[in-house]
Amino acid sequence: MNARQATESRFLDTLRRSELLADEEIDPFVERRGLTESDDTSIAREFLNAQLLTPFQAKYLLHGRWRGLVIGKYRIFEPVSAGGMGEIYLARQAGSDTPVAIKILRSELRESPRMIERFRLEAFAVMTLKHPNLMRGIEYDTIQQMRKQTHYLVTEFVPGPNLYELTVIRRQLPWQQACDIAQQAALGLHYAHQHGFVHRDVKPGNLIVSSSGIVKVVDFGLAQYKGEDESFGFSMRKRRGTERFAAPEQSVSDYPIDPRTDVYSLGCTLFLALCGSPPSDDSPDLYPSSKTAIKRLLARRDDLPADLLPIIKRMLRRKPEQRYETAAEVADALAPFSKQLAVDINYPALLRAREKSRRSEASWNTDAKVTATTEENEPLQTIESHRDAVLNAFSGEADRSTQRRAVGEIGEDGNDRFAEIYRRHRQQVDRLSERIDALEQSLRESRATESELRTLLGAKEIEKQQVIAENRQIVDLMRREAIAIQNAQHEQVTAQQKQRIDQLEQTLQTTLQRLSELQSRYDREIADRDREHAHTVDRLGKQLAGTRELYRSERGKRKRTIKFLRRLQTQIHDLERHRHDVQLQFKQATDSAVSERQQRSRAESMLENCTERLNEVVRRANALSTQVTAMFAQLASHQAEENFFESYEKACESDGDPPHRTHELLDELLADSCPPDTLPNHYSDEE
Repeated sequence: MNARQATESRFLDTLRRSELLADEEIDPFVERRGLTESDDTSIAREFLNAQLLTPFQAKYLLHGRWRGLVIGKYRIFEPVSAGGMGEIYLARQAGSDTPVAIKILRSELRESPRMIERFRLEAFAVMTLKHPNLMRGIEYDTIQQMRKQTHYLVTEFVPGPNLYELTVIRRQLPWQQACDIAQQAALGLHYAHQHGFVHRDVKPGNLIVSSSGIVKVVDFGLAQYKGEDESFGFSMRKRRGTERFAAPEQSVSDYPIDPRTDVYSLGCTLFLALCGSPPSDDSPDLYPSSKTAIKRLLARRDDLPADLLPIIKRMLRRKPEQRYETAAEVADALAPFSKQLAVDINYPALLRAREKSRRSEASWNTDAKVTATTEENEPLQTIESHRDAVLNAFSGEADRSTQRRAVGEIGEDGNDRFAEIYRRHRQQVDRLSERIDALEQSLRESRATESELRTLLGAKEIEKQQVIAENRQIVDLMRREAIAIQNAQHEQVTAQQKQRIDQLEQTLQTTLQRLSELQSRYDREIADRDREHAHTVDRLGKQLAGTRELYRSERGKRKRTIKFLRRLQTQIHDLERHRHDVQLQFKQATDSAVSERQQRSRAESMLENCTERLNEVVRRANALSTQVTAMFAQLASHQAEENFFESYEKACESDGDPPHRTHELLDELLADSCPPDTLPNHYSDEE
C-alpha cells in the first residue's frame, strides 16, 4: 500500500478494490472535484452526480462491500430480479455499451449439486435454443470467489415486466393482447420442444414482455431434456412445477411428460392474463375441470369471442390426449385472435417495486408457491402475497424525491384506479346495508302475522295429506297401466326380435356359404402362390450357385492380385532401398567432387605461386648468369694482367729485352683491356 492509499477515504479504497473504475479514472476526478478531504457520503454523491456510479453501486460500496461488482469481464450496474435459484443483474461488458443480463447462482446454493445441475441445464438450454421468443444466451462460465465456484449465465437484456406483474398492474389485459402473448410463447415453446426440451414450469412469471410487445420465455431450470449430447437426469428427478399452473400429470411420477404438459400450463397462464387469476384460484381443487374454468372465465369476462372459449377449454383438459398435440397447434388456433400491443410501463419504477418486494421477503421472480422441485431453502410465496407485495410497492410512497417523481409517472393512474375500486366497493356495501334493513323490516312484519300463518299452515297440512292420498291412488293406477303397456310392448318387441333373429340366421347361412367359397378360393390361390414360390426359390438357388461360383473366381483373382501387389511392394521396397543407396553414393560422390575441386583450387593457387617464384628465380638466375659472365670476363682480364705484369717484371729484370719492348707490351695490354666504364658496377673487392 502506497502513501496515497493509506491516507485516502474508505470509500475510495473500496472503489479501487472493486475494479469498477480504473485508477486513471478515479484520480483525475478526485483531484478535479477536490474530494481528498471529503467524507465517504459526499464522495459517493459526487460520483453519482457525475454518473460514474449507479445508486446500487454507491450503496454497495458505502457498506464496505466490493466483491461481486465485477464478474469475469462484466460490470454489475443494478439488480433486475431474483428467484429461488439465482439473482439477475443488469451488467455491461468492459469496453461495450450493450446492456446484458447476468444471472448468478445464489451463494447458499453453490454447494448443492442439484441446484448447480439445474443451473447448468438452464445455461445449456439458452445457449442451445435460438428463437425470437426465447431468451438468447451469450456466455456461461464460473469464477473463483471466496474459495467457492461462482456460476453465472449471461443473456440478452429485455427491459420489461413479466406477465404476472403486467396483469397485477393492468388487472385484466385486452383479450387480443393476452392471446398474442400466449401465441408468441407457444411459438417459442414449440421450437424448444423440437429440440428436445419440455419447459415444465410455464407460468406468467416466466414470460417477459418487452415495451414493443415481444414475449420471451425464460427459466429452463426445471426443463426436461431428451437429447443425446448432455445428461441432466439428476435435475429431472422431481417433476412438479408451480402450483396452480402445473399439469395434472406432473404430480404422477410414472406418467410421461411431453409438450402437452406445457400446453396445459400455457392455458392456465392465458386464463390468468384474461381474468387476473389462475383457473384454480377460487377452488380447493388444483385441477378443476375445463367446463368449470370456462364458467368462471365467463363470469369475469363477458367480452370474449365465442370462438376463443373452445381453444382455452381444450388447453385446460385434464387428460393430455384431449389437449392440443403440439404448441404449434395452439399458436395457429390463437393467431386469429392475436394483436401485438405495446407495453408502456415505467421500468425504473418497476425495478424499485421489485426491490421493495424483495425487502418485504417476497420473491422477485415467482408468482406462486413452488413445491417438490425446489430446495428446502428456496423462498416460497403465494399468489396473494406476491400480488399484495407488487401493489404495495407501486402504491407506497418513496423515501427520496427521485423515487417520488419516478413512481408518480405510474402512481397517479394506480391511485386513481384504487380510488375507483374503493368507491365501487363502498357503493356495494351501502346497497347491502339497505337490503339488510329491508329484510329486518320484513322479518318484523312476518312476526306480527305468525299466528295467522300457523293456522293457515295447519289447513294447508290437512289439504296436503288429502292430496297425497289422491296422488297415491293415481300413481297406483298409472303403475298398473304402465305395466300393461310395457307387457304389450315387450310382446311386440319379442316378436320383432324373433323375426330379426330369423333374418340374421338366413344372413348367417348365406355368409357361411360365401365364407366357404372364399376359403376354397383362398386355398387355390395359396397353392398357386406356393408353386410360384417354389419355382422362384429354384431359380434363386441357381442364381445363388452361379453367384457363389463367380464369388469363388473373383476371390481367386483377388488372392492372385494380392500376391502380385505384395511382390510389387517388395520390388518397390527394393527399389526404394536401391534409390537410397544411390542417393548415398551420389552424395558421397558429390562430397568427393567438392573436396577435389577445393584441392584443385588450392593446387592451382600453389602452382601460380610456384610459377611466380620460378620466374623470379629464373630472372635472378639470368641476372646472376650475366654477373657470373662478367666476373669470368674480369677474372680473365685479371689473369691476363697478372701474366703481363709477370712478363713485364721478367722483362724488366732481364737484361736482354730492350726497354722499348717493355713499353710495347704495356701499350698492348692497355689497348686490349676493357675501359673502366664497361666493368660491372656491383663488383667489389668484398665479393
